[in-house]
Amino acid sequence: MMKPLLEVKNLSVTVNSDDKEIEILQDISYKLYPSQTLAIVGESGSGKTLSALALVKLLPNSVSISSGSIIYNEKNLTKLTEDNLRKIRGSKISMIFQEPMSSLNPVLTIGKQISETIMAHKKISKTNALNQSAELLEKVGISNAKSRLKDYPHNFSGGMRQRVMIAIALSCYPDIVIADEPTTALDVTIQAQILKLMAKLRDERKMSMILITHNLGIVAQYADYALVFYAGKIMERAPVNRLLKNPAHPYTKALLDSLPKIKHGQNILKTIEGNPPNFEDKIEGCPFHPRCGEVMEKCKTSLPPEFKINNEHGSKCWRSKATKGY
Repeated sequence: MMKPLLEVKNLSVTVNSDDKEIEILQDISYKLYPSQTLAIVGESGSGKTLSALALVKLLPNSVSISSGSIIYNEKNLTKLTEDNLRKIRGSKISMIFQEPMSSLNPVLTIGKQISETIMAHKKISKTNALNQSAELLEKVGISNAKSRLKDYPHNFSGGMRQRVMIAIALSCYPDIVIADEPTTALDVTIQAQILKLMAKLRDERKMSMILITHNLGIVAQYADYALVFYAGKIMERAPVNRLLKNPAHPYTKALLDSLPKIKHGQNILKTIEGNPPNFEDKIEGCPFHPRCGEVMEKCKTSLPPEFKINNEHGSKCWRSKATKGY
């Protein structure tokens, strides 16, 4: 049996607010395998990005890991010192952020930003680092790469800045790349180009990827396995093909139903009634029950465990109990 490259076990994350602790991620567990693309799906505010930031301990000052472990290469990343973690962050596990303009330093040239990343993790001269930077820019589809090393972020379009972010993320040949909504601010044509580029580079370098998105179309095309987040919890997990064809949780079904469809010549667009809960809200039972069209009385009082539908498919819904073993 293949050994996981990364294993997250019972991870919980809390925020300190007004002298009280609020749990914003609860009991998150999953495995990432070599060359696999794992999608984390859910509405805004479901905890997707925080779950990724927790992996490399880039959480905001008021937010911290309260329990659980993150195992990479037989090391528990939650126990490492900042110095030891810095050797892994950017080198073995790198991240592509959703807004490149705020992630790139506006007063440093692109060449300096890429080469400094390389030099931070490799014993290499500045000249060689700049040469590698130019090669990376060419690899991600930026022409006249050597001359463009002298440019600043504002000299690039949004799509080109995202390509620069990809170059930085790949500069040290990481085992895992975390892509947090990597195409959110881009138009549809550029989105497709960026996603195809990421998939191509992933396959060439045999990397694993964690893809954070709310776009199920992207999940269908680029991911192998998916986790569905809601209110800081994993509500459903399954291989992508199965999740899209046979969703078990009402929230997953609602997400799929909300995708645009054309039926009988009319545009039919369903919505999920209500709003996602605030993390300060105290909701008894299943956190989705106030918005669920299949709610039962039990859902309002008892939080369901994860029911195994099969070895690869689990769902935290009391109705999933009836399909256990399906």
